[in-house]
Amino acid sequence: MAEIGKHVKPVERAQDEPAAASARTVAACLAVSVAIVALICLVQVPKYAMPDDFMQDLYARGAYLDTPGFLMLYSLVGFSAPISWLYALLPAVPWYPVALLGLIAISFAAVGVTAVSARVPAPLKVFLAGALALCEVMATVYLTYTIVAFIACAAGVVLVLRRAAFCRPQGFRASDVLAFALIVEGFSLRPESGAAALVLFVPFLVWALACNRNARMMAFAVGVVAAMGLSYAAGQVAWRITPGWEEFQQTFKAAQAVADYPVVDYEDVQQVAPELSQTDVDMIYEFIFVDADTYSLETFQALDGVVEGYGLATMLAGMVARVSFTAFAFGLLVVLAATAGFICAARRLPAGACAVAWAIPALALAEFLLIFLRARLKIHVFLPVFIVALFALVVCCLIPARRGGDPRAERPLGVFLGRVVPAAGVLAYAAVLGLLWVTYVRPLQASLGNELTANTEAYLASHEDQLVLFTNTQGIVMNDDIFSFDAWRQPDNAVFIGGYEYYTPSWETFLTREGLTRDGFLLNLIDNDDMVTASYPEQAELIATYLSEHSGQAVEAERVETLGETTSGDEDVCIWRYRTA
Repeated sequence: MAEIGKHVKPVERAQDEPAAASARTVAACLAVSVAIVALICLVQVPKYAMPDDFMQDLYARGAYLDTPGFLMLYSLVGFSAPISWLYALLPAVPWYPVALLGLIAISFAAVGVTAVSARVPAPLKVFLAGALALCEVMATVYLTYTIVAFIACAAGVVLVLRRAAFCRPQGFRASDVLAFALIVEGFSLRPESGAAALVLFVPFLVWALACNRNARMMAFAVGVVAAMGLSYAAGQVAWRITPGWEEFQQTFKAAQAVADYPVVDYEDVQQVAPELSQTDVDMIYEFIFVDADTYSLETFQALDGVVEGYGLATMLAGMVARVSFTAFAFGLLVVLAATAGFICAARRLPAGACAVAWAIPALALAEFLLIFLRARLKIHVFLPVFIVALFALVVCCLIPARRGGDPRAERPLGVFLGRVVPAAGVLAYAAVLGLLWVTYVRPLQASLGNELTANTEAYLASHEDQLVLFTNTQGIVMNDDIFSFDAWRQPDNAVFIGGYEYYTPSWETFLTREGLTRDGFLLNLIDNDDMVTASYPEQAELIATYLSEHSGQAVEAERVETLGETTSGDEDVCIWRYRTA
């Protein structure tokens, strides 16, 4: 704050509140935003980018193991309850994918209105409009709730900043209702995403405290924090008081603190959980920790003490292992830095305002490094940080110029800033979209035509009396576009092993129906033709070793049928049964 404050002169204090955007501008931005989403769905309906979205969809409509409810695995009650109630009211409508796409369209429309309504040179407006449109395409074709949560929460914050960061807001507008609705729904969709998005807007809070302190501005700032806090509190209460979900949050977080982090050295494991074998630990990182007697809450809490959550060695190892991904991630930062530079140059911003603009790519870098420290090199985590940073840079277009105007700001931009830079900037964002498409989206869409899914469905249909455990391979059967999947019904004999669903009422429904318990659940595989796994060969061997260690018998994995190759063609998924030697 001191750094920004010393550059801020009295003539740079708050400006008059910006007028509400015209109805024509709002309608145009909303129409363009909706058209982008609709056109993509007409040309090629997206497929969920992450397995978690398929599970979110199933829980939202009560279709996972036929257990209706109003709570979801990764979303707070502020999002899950309305969606579940809509499914109960009109079950034929695909509410979950519609909600994600709707949040994308509304969020980009809101930020688009902010960009085109700003008092900035026309070339900068054209550039920002093009960059936002391309980012909307990215978020739609690579659809996942993690990205949508970032975007929705950030768009709400943008609307709040437009009202309150650079002026003393007067009264209450309809846009304020939209702003806080986006914040609540985005944060409730995935709290971690909402919190990470908010961090990228901290420079504007610093600016406001240094240059625009007033009670109404503070009220808006407190309102944003309160909206998130109340959403979080409501979610925690809902999980803790809803029958069947009481232990979910505690156990889920304990298991996640181990399974979602870099692999723990077995020597460290022996110090805190000597009862676990190397095989037991390996099963955790395959997400096959269904047996409650082996993987209890206390076990995960003990392991948490030796997990290296953030480490320089982990970061460097991840960078070296995936050099091309690392180059792509830092390329995103270069694009953001160039965007900040163009905004500063086009608006001829004073030093204090430039400090705010340059702080945004710096914070994006900090978030990227934090992700690298956890070895979470996933595009669905990096991409939303990139998009939200662009949203924050749009807000820089609202920072007031010097009182009385800056004579330089009135001069038209030259050929370089007025034509070359905007065109090059749009091409840079198009290049990001192209790389995303080639590397991630195209293989994802190609997987929809994989014969593996048809073979798996045929096997399930012809073996209705046999429980098939999908050991973190459920993606081969949950393989539809977002609208087709919403009508998909889980076969009664398909059981998904590989996640945090074990701690929810859905699993209690299944266990009661089958007369089973989670204690020693996998031991039911031994010499049992009525229970098999759909696994990769390495998984099958790991499970056989686990069964041998926990049964005291020599157990071998026996291949029953090969379902087919994965889309990449490097591994087979097979049906396995487990026999004592």
